[in-house]
Amino acid sequence: MIFLLVVLAASTYAQWVAETTHVSLPFFDVATPQVDESVVLIQVVDVNGVLRSDWIVQVLYGDIIVAQGAGQVQAALPRTDIVGNVYKVRVVTNAVTPHGKTLVKEETLELKQKAFVLRIPVSTVKVTLQAVDGFGAVRSDWPVVVENVASGMGQITTELVEGQQYVVRVTGLGFTNTTSFTAKGPQMVIHVKIPTAKIVAQAVDGFGNVRSDWSVQIVGVSSGQGTVGPVEVLGGQQYTVKTVVFGKEFSQTVNVPVGQTITATVQVPTAKLSVTAVDDDKKPIDDKYVTSVKLDGTLQLAFFSPPKEVELPEGTYNIEVTALGKMASTSVVLKAGETKGVTIVIPGTAGIYYMGERIPLPVLAMFFLLLLITNLITEIIKIRLQDWHEERKEKKEKREITPSDEPRGSEQLRDSVTVSTLQGSQPVAPTKFLECLHY
Repeated sequence: MIFLLVVLAASTYAQWVAETTHVSLPFFDVATPQVDESVVLIQVVDVNGVLRSDWIVQVLYGDIIVAQGAGQVQAALPRTDIVGNVYKVRVVTNAVTPHGKTLVKEETLELKQKAFVLRIPVSTVKVTLQAVDGFGAVRSDWPVVVENVASGMGQITTELVEGQQYVVRVTGLGFTNTTSFTAKGPQMVIHVKIPTAKIVAQAVDGFGNVRSDWSVQIVGVSSGQGTVGPVEVLGGQQYTVKTVVFGKEFSQTVNVPVGQTITATVQVPTAKLSVTAVDDDKKPIDDKYVTSVKLDGTLQLAFFSPPKEVELPEGTYNIEVTALGKMASTSVVLKAGETKGVTIVIPGTAGIYYMGERIPLPVLAMFFLLLLITNLITEIIKIRLQDWHEERKEKKEKREITPSDEPRGSEQLRDSVTVSTLQGSQPVAPTKFLECLHY
């Protein structure tokens, strides 16, 4: 019985359509009486009352779509009292439910009058979702996802069902912020924030200079030389900045608030030291005569010449200098940012420079002493030789004055000596010279 009624209704509507559109209906072989009709205008609007031409409007009789349009439908339809059943109006929007389905609104339509106007409002919300960092900037490099609805990079705009709750996710710097919200119209802008900040790391010496020759590291984030950053990090956390200088690690831990740029400076407390070696007269000793300079303190170093403005960690240092075979030592306290010069007196190294070479005073004194002794010996020899010659001369003169008093043997000896002297052999003189030395 119900089946027959449905067939009859469909046959009646089909007959009306055939007469008004001049299309034959091969499926129904029924009579075609003239029926009354109703002119219908159906419009679909949003919450602002704006006609939505991007939405589909359908009029259905049973499961048959009898009219369809974009945003609105205007048609002449048989009255419901003629066809025996009501119509159904379906609105297909582009809004998406939290479950990922397209929002479809349906309502019944009963036509009894000659003309009928129907406006169907559908409550949707245009929502713009943005991924922003701790500074409020929209980040096009971060993904935005509305669960079951839409996804994009940095920013997406979608239409949602008013009053429904949705979940949005934004991921940046390995951190995901998941936020739920309720769509409220007609428009919404939702900022999903990744709480970022920025940090700059610097390695600085005791004089406040950024040292590009020193490595610096933001632990677990980044590293470089001298200065690193600004580097984007998650804010509201603590970060450690460190550097390794002179074989020792120096570090600093800082708190980085969200939306701020923090400069973290790790300072190495350095000082500069210059060493000068002088002799007993406070005169500088040429570096080539310095054989060793040793520093022993916070750092142990050795040099072959006095260092000039060598950079050292602050602290107390013992300094030992060796020059010209002599050694001297002293100690010094260095403070951060201080440039200090130390003069060390090397005892026993006083001297003079002669033809570019240094002669120590002890060596010079010994030289003069040897020269004095040599001159003294020479003078003694000269005096003794002179005395010998004088004595020999006197003896010779004495023999010449009294020859008769001498024995015959002595005369022959004298003649032999005289002849030998005339011939230039001088056999006696060496013996006399040795006697003088012995004397």
